[in-house]
Amino acid sequence: MRAGWKKKSADRLVYVIVRTVESLVQPLPWRTARAVCCLLGDAAYLFDSKRRRRNALSNLWRAFPELDEAARRRILRGAYRHMAVSLLDSLNFARLAASRPTGELLEVRGFEKLQELSAGKGIIFVTGHVGHWEVLGAAASLVGYPVHSLQRYSRNVYVRRYVRGLREKAGQRMVGKRGGLRHFLRVLRRGENVALLIDQDARADGIFVDFFGRPASTTSAPARIALRTGSPLAFVDAVRVPRRNRFRICLHDLIVPDGTSGGPDQVRRITQRLTADLEDVVRRAPERWLWPHQRWKTRPGMYEGPAKAVILARGLGTRMQRSHPGMELEPEAERAARMGLKALIPLNGRPFLDYVVDSVLRAGLREICLVTAPDAQAMREHARRIAAASGARVECAVQQEPLGTADAVLAAEDFVGDETFVLCNGDNLYPLEALQGLVGLSDRGCWLAAFDTEELTRQGNVAPERVKSFAVVTAEGGGNNLKEIVEKPPDPERYRRDGRIWVSMNLYRLTPGIFGACRRVKPSPERGELELTAAVADLAASGESAFRVLFCRGGVLDLTSRADLPAVEAALKGRDLCF
Repeated sequence: MRAGWKKKSADRLVYVIVRTVESLVQPLPWRTARAVCCLLGDAAYLFDSKRRRRNALSNLWRAFPELDEAARRRILRGAYRHMAVSLLDSLNFARLAASRPTGELLEVRGFEKLQELSAGKGIIFVTGHVGHWEVLGAAASLVGYPVHSLQRYSRNVYVRRYVRGLREKAGQRMVGKRGGLRHFLRVLRRGENVALLIDQDARADGIFVDFFGRPASTTSAPARIALRTGSPLAFVDAVRVPRRNRFRICLHDLIVPDGTSGGPDQVRRITQRLTADLEDVVRRAPERWLWPHQRWKTRPGMYEGPAKAVILARGLGTRMQRSHPGMELEPEAERAARMGLKALIPLNGRPFLDYVVDSVLRAGLREICLVTAPDAQAMREHARRIAAASGARVECAVQQEPLGTADAVLAAEDFVGDETFVLCNGDNLYPLEALQGLVGLSDRGCWLAAFDTEELTRQGNVAPERVKSFAVVTAEGGGNNLKEIVEKPPDPERYRRDGRIWVSMNLYRLTPGIFGACRRVKPSPERGELELTAAVADLAASGESAFRVLFCRGGVLDLTSRADLPAVEAALKGRDLCF
């Protein structure tokens, strides 16, 4: 509670400082105000953290290795000045745009190319944090191309609301990350326009293209959206005309999709071309770009093939605690069942969890996190035994309250860090081929393993009636891009594809972007829980990461109630474990 109060007070203080500086500087003559902002930029350069300055100089060295240290420092000092001045210019532009003719404020170049396009499709405007990008959003409305833009998450809610209000007042239509991709697809098909930035490190969710001759993880969202909608992409930027209170907006490049659906190669080609456009603009005036951002933080191979697995073992085990007619358990199994620790119930002399971990290890995952309850001491002790016997890294993360699977995933955030990982249930034993398939995928982004309902019942131990309550998975067209995941659909038959119904069994390959989605979900109306399926749908809709489906064959052994124990034990009889 105290920490939350301190953060709220600090956020308010930052907001008050921003508004105070604005109120003092904005009434000044524009030239005088710019001089004051240059001084503020100098102060920011001198007093900013050493880490940020070091990051910025490192980026400048990567981009301009031919320059000496003094030249790179001059560029960085100019970049801090430009950030302060561009903020002032965007505020003044928004104020003056309401009272002055557009011709007095703007010079427009290259936009005549848009007149040659066929009507009916919106335009995807692409730029970076370069020049006067905030002016660009407001200027687009003045020249007849109002845009929908993505509102990036900011921890300071006061500043976030203020910035959103300024942008919407200037004519932009802001949309949050939740559902952002679907919103963009919808408005583009209506003939409206969107604006996207492409110059931030995209971690595991991006694809590598060259930026200043070095591979940089870059969002592929603009290319993917263009190929899905047929909308053209326009790379644009805005700069101030020297010694004049006017701005020049330029359309540098126009890319019109060729009408094909577009595979990974086409997505990469378009993303590389847009990134090259950005590089050309930055090279012409390097002091106008946001150098402190860690643009090359993600390196090739950093996320190639996960090494970590998160096993959800926190469930209450309510159904397992109930007795079953005619079934008596051995004392050790009865004790684990009564405690709701399904994964620790012995089958053929080994806890069920050992079989799950065996499959994870055989798939090549050597670091394992078990998500447990605070009082699950038996689970933590067994984790230490597994680590000693297998040589793998095995640790536990605590989910304080049983609030749902999305909340359980959040408990493993520190363990995962910035890496991709495989997520599975502790009471499900998946086909080894499914785990190996997820680990061995060369395509980046998030993946969901989907299982055929008929094979689940025929090769696993899941009854047909139970399968009907599983989350149904559909993909777009004949491909594997995730279209929707529907929790407990009332009529699963309507989702049949090529004679099969595909369902989720909580087996995923995920990027760290899932944690933000897990924080955004609301309790489900049916159970009041924070469902992982809702977080998956949110992340897929946001466009942060490509989300695909791996269609898997074979059955899954599911340990839900005591009635499952005989069939699961029979299926595991004679199985050799690797530890």
